[in-house]
Amino acid sequence: TKAGYHFVKWTDANNTEVSESDIVTGPMSISVNMAPNQYRVVFHGNNGTDASTTQSMTYDAAANLAENSFAYAGYKFDGWATSAEGEVVYVDKEEVSNLTTGTNDVDLYAKWSKRTDIKYVVRHSYEKLMEDGYTNEDTDNYGSIGVDYSPERQPRTGYVTPDQKTQQISADGSTIIDYVYNLERKTLSLSDTDYIETQTPAGEYKYGYPISLTAKSREGYDFSGWNNGSTIVSTNAAYSFDIKDDVTLTPTYTKKRFDVTINY
Repeated sequence: TKAGYHFVKWTDANNTEVSESDIVTGPMSISVNMAPNQYRVVFHGNNGTDASTTQSMTYDAAANLAENSFAYAGYKFDGWATSAEGEVVYVDKEEVSNLTTGTNDVDLYAKWSKRTDIKYVVRHSYEKLMEDGYTNEDTDNYGSIGVDYSPERQPRTGYVTPDQKTQQISADGSTIIDYVYNLERKTLSLSDTDYIETQTPAGEYKYGYPISLTAKSREGYDFSGWNNGSTIVSTNAAYSFDIKDDVTLTPTYTKKRFDVTINY
């Protein structure tokens, strides 16, 4: 016997096959003819499926392992092991020979490690002031599947800060972790509206929305100012401001006084 080979036939000096039934009539020289064993390499995806492929090999004939054809979402291929839980023994397309001396199948198992370069986007969406919709500010980040990510928020004055999010990313790189920041709403209340000539209507407005008011002229009165509660916020009849708090505005006036001279 010869390791890695199997018996094929006997031949004489003339390379003629000799069998056990041949009659020997004199001295003769015979040779044993051996052939290398054929065997299969079975590649297992080891990726949560039963997928496998095969490659034929011949003993004493070096050959490159077939290129890995398996995929595992979120993982990168590291090489081949001889058991499902084993360490990498062969790299992709490595030249090998004599993986077995017999004709039995040789099982190789793909080994994987988590990718750390899967893209995900952290989006901060800020509500627009003067129109509908949001302004998006995106940053690219990279990570692995099966990991919880809690991106930092980016608070801004006048915006409602959203709750912290914790999220895992998808293997296809499509994940967007979106923080939506809505503008605070502020209430404009108006008193004595009969004395307001032009006005932004009373109501609820986005933080920072421009408000414009003009007080009427009143016969026999001087305009004193715009009051928010008991506080004078402007002494101009035409008053414009960006609303940043709840306000209740009232135009106030004082009676005109005249000096009267009496001549005798």
